[in-house]
This record gives sequence, C-alpha cells and structure tokens, in this order.
Amino acid sequence: MDLGFLGDAIKYKLEIQSGWQILDLKNGVMQFADEQTVLGLLSANKIMQKVRSDLLTINGVNTEIILLDGLTKLITDVFKD
Repeated sequence: MDLGFLGDAIKYKLEIQSGWQILDLKNGVMQFADEQTVLGLLSANKIMQKVRSDLLTINGVNTEIILLDGLTKLITDVFKD
C-alpha cells in the first residue's frame, strides 16, 4: 500500500481538499477511505512507514519477510473487519 494513497485517504476523511498526491486515483481513494476509520488509516500509515524504513535501513534481511510482516499487521491490526 502506497503512503501517498494512505495520506490522501486520511486527507479525505479529514476533509482536506489540498495537497493530494494521487489525483488520478481520487475516486478509488475516496471509496477506500469511506470504508475505513481515521484511526485505522493512521495505523495503516504507521505500519507502512515502518515497512519502508525497515526496507531502507535493515541490511541482510530477506525483503519478503519484512513485506510479509507489514502486510500481516495491516490485515490483522487494521483491516480485520
């Protein structure tokens, strides 16, 4: 999941109209955001920021493990319903 996508979804939920990053997917972002809570989106954003940071800073670890861990957290902690 893209950080820009999540950022735009949070902006939509907070009714912020400026600074959107993914204008070509605006309808999809809005539809996705309508099904989520702001807290859920913030949690998802935090998880994805950690995944990105880990991918950029941790050497010698299988990238698939980092991605699997992040996606598992998204599913179990945020999008479980």
